[in-house]
Amino acid sequence: MQKAQPSEFANTMESIMDTPAEESMKKARAAEYFEDWKKVAGRRIHLIFASLPIDGPAIPDEMREETEDLVIRITWQHACEYMTDEEKIAAGRVNIGAMKEYAWALARKAAAEEWKPAAPK
Repeated sequence: MQKAQPSEFANTMESIMDTPAEESMKKARAAEYFEDWKKVAGRRIHLIFASLPIDGPAIPDEMREETEDLVIRITWQHACEYMTDEEKIAAGRVNIGAMKEYAWALARKAAAEEWKPAAPK
């Protein structure tokens, strides 16, 4: 019977060598996709902001899920353009929690910075 590895095992070269190459590649590509996706979302924030049906500098909490979905829908295919859609979907699934958190924070920031009241008549 093999004894359990110490917790620091996860950070050693031995653990890297024992991880299947395919799994390591998926994790690396998922991380790469997430970082590229964040850049794309930042560049497209004006389009995202314009797509939100809000009438003030804050996005109501009730719109959180709708907002997260909008940001992800507008940006997912533009990150890592050399990846296939299937690879992007797989990478997105790995990162979905972090993507939603980032999308919500980015949209709220954009609303606070970009919203301008209508000019008085």
